[in-house]
Amino acid sequence: MVQGGDWGGVISRIMAKRYPSHVRAVHVNFVILSLPYPWKSPILFLKSLLTIPFSRKDLAKLAVSKNYATEGNGYMAQQGSRPQTLGYSLHDSPVGLLAWIYEKLHSWTDSYSWTEDEVLTWVSIYLFSRAGPAASTRIYYEFNNAPPGPGNLSSQEVASCYSPDVKFAIAHFPREILAFPMLWCRSIGDVVRESEFDKGGHFAAWEVPDVLAADIQGFLGKEGQAYGIVSGADRY
Repeated sequence: MVQGGDWGGVISRIMAKRYPSHVRAVHVNFVILSLPYPWKSPILFLKSLLTIPFSRKDLAKLAVSKNYATEGNGYMAQQGSRPQTLGYSLHDSPVGLLAWIYEKLHSWTDSYSWTEDEVLTWVSIYLFSRAGPAASTRIYYEFNNAPPGPGNLSSQEVASCYSPDVKFAIAHFPREILAFPMLWCRSIGDVVRESEFDKGGHFAAWEVPDVLAADIQGFLGKEGQAYGIVSGADRY
């Protein structure tokens, strides 16, 4: 079983798609999707028509994603196209790196009260690691420009991939940077558990670890939707 948020959510999807006989269950708290256009996902598009008008909750989720697409993803455009230019700057200026990271820590959390030690620990991992802060920018470029070949999935292929033989659990936190109606989220595979919480953001594993851990345990534990997925293994 694998679990992930942010890049971990993307990597978990890739693992499920490529190794369904080994990855039997996936729990994610971040989902990227290919929108259900009629020429891409005709069945999901028709199902969506039946839900119009959207509920107030679904409209709020779509507003979150629209805000991210129009106001919040400038960093992704830079990191996905000219990562090394930014990498030199972040490596050269600790204050610049602090501003680059802290802005996300502040805006992507649900009023989490960061301590100075927490912030400096996060930033120090970027600054003092062997690869340096440029490593955190280049992954975006490499994801967007993966050459075709065995084992590689483009960003569009990941967003639209479907894994029918793997059990999925999706946890949604209110301050996540991307949010979609659960109907759309079910397009990733066999979604057997859906959880929505009233507290937490993009860094849920740091903000509300007990809540996230309890949801994973509920997914895998006795009477959980993924209980018994590995023959001979009891619970988690």
